[in-house]
Amino acid sequence: MFSIPTFGPSEKTKAALKLGARFSVEEQRKLATRRRKLYVAAAGAIVMLGFQYKYNEVIDVVGNPSGITSPSTLFYSRLVFGRTRSRITGSLMSRTLPVKMREPLFKLYAKATGADLTEIRYPLDAYHSFQEFFTRALKDGARPMEDVAPTTMVCPCDGEIVNLGVIDRGQTRVSQLDPTISGVKGGTYMLSGFLGVDPMRRLHPESKLMYAVIYLSPGDYHRFHSPTKFQLQQARHFPGDVLPVMKPFASAVDDLFTANERVVLSGTWAFGQCHYVPVAA
Repeated sequence: MFSIPTFGPSEKTKAALKLGARFSVEEQRKLATRRRKLYVAAAGAIVMLGFQYKYNEVIDVVGNPSGITSPSTLFYSRLVFGRTRSRITGSLMSRTLPVKMREPLFKLYAKATGADLTEIRYPLDAYHSFQEFFTRALKDGARPMEDVAPTTMVCPCDGEIVNLGVIDRGQTRVSQLDPTISGVKGGTYMLSGFLGVDPMRRLHPESKLMYAVIYLSPGDYHRFHSPTKFQLQQARHFPGDVLPVMKPFASAVDDLFTANERVVLSGTWAFGQCHYVPVAA
């Protein structure tokens, strides 16, 4: 009889096998994670393309009375700046603030936005929320108005004039910004789609159609008033989006004003028709 020695794996071999098994498991986990991310990204892309297709399909079925030229850009803009964002922001802005926190928070907001606290009507702690402060009234006499003739127009609100000019006969689209005034070239929008009527049809042969675009920044006084002696004949509400209208956005996105929610106040003044349009943002 004789015995045969049993040769098992050495300690180094065992360690190498364990190390290889460990790396193999980690690689499998990494691979599974990459696959999950790929599946999620692919599913998200499919959903996005599906929504965009339906968005364009609705425009084709309903029509395009506003003459929107960039539906894809507006679609993706709505994903980021849509009404969900507006509802969340509105809910936060409407929350009542603790009395002790109101003055420091409003002062911080004023410092960040350039709001003038010397002309507000009430003490800072009297405003219960950011919404109340945002829509604040001014002190009596903060905006003295001269006794002007009915043939004169004044600026109806605080803000920056970003476009001003004359619309030529036959011109259907208007620029959202004037590069000579605002420093950047703006997108365009269809005038008749914006107003809901074609103002050229009612324009007297010897008259000119003039317009002005005024941008209100977050720090500005946000109430607006009549620019002249104005006989209101019709008020129309146009539901829509609440996309930002600041210069970078207005320069990059066409049809911004016609896509946004707005109220068109139409009537007459000393020289004929007049349209006054507050636009949501």
